[in-house]
Amino acid sequence: YQETSTSGVATVNHSSDVPNNLSTNSFEVVATTGYGASNIWGVNELSRVRTLLEGTFIQEFRNAPMTVGFWIKAAKTGSMTITLVGHDNLDTSVNFLNHVITINSPNTWEYKTFVVPAYTGIALANNNSRGLELNFNFVAGTNYQSSIALDTWDSGGNVGRPTDTNWLANTNDYVRISQIQLLSGNISLDSSTYAYAGRDVAEELQLCQRYYWRRTWESSSDNTSYRCTCGNSTYFSW
Repeated sequence: YQETSTSGVATVNHSSDVPNNLSTNSFEVVATTGYGASNIWGVNELSRVRTLLEGTFIQEFRNAPMTVGFWIKAAKTGSMTITLVGHDNLDTSVNFLNHVITINSPNTWEYKTFVVPAYTGIALANNNSRGLELNFNFVAGTNYQSSIALDTWDSGGNVGRPTDTNWLANTNDYVRISQIQLLSGNISLDSSTYAYAGRDVAEELQLCQRYYWRRTWESSSDNTSYRCTCGNSTYFSW
């Protein structure tokens, strides 16, 4: 989650409110101090949650469409921009694709899905740097807005649009997101046929350990024993 704000404050939580029994938590962002009307925002106001995907793992998206699906719930109705960003190997050039969803009913889980056309433009990173990112944008000041054509890749884009709803305008406004999927190909997904399979804790831990191990000395007489952790959860000694 990223927030750069001078007018509002938001809190990020694990919420036990979920759309079905396929997961136990959802991501929640809630305004503890509302951002207010758009005419009082700073140009650099930004509130979003994004997932960065390693280039090594997204090569199947280079020459084929992809399908995005997720559940979302909010305190109000309106429009939200979902943005995909492609990065090159040096992380110096980017391409944007914006898709707008509509939340039709307040305080109600809704399933959203859309197809992203085959990637075009700069070559996606094919290393362990970020190759693709998926953004859910809640507040975007003018420096983060663009009006590029929807559902097309464009190097001149950004993460928000002038017509987006301010999802955190008032204190206690919230957005919850659950069970995000990014699949290769043009796949028909809907709330009745969709099947979500999240990673279990053991698999997630193993993937996490590729990036972060903390090594410290254990208390031993010869100082040859180490322990490593991923975060603060699990220890391994040898």
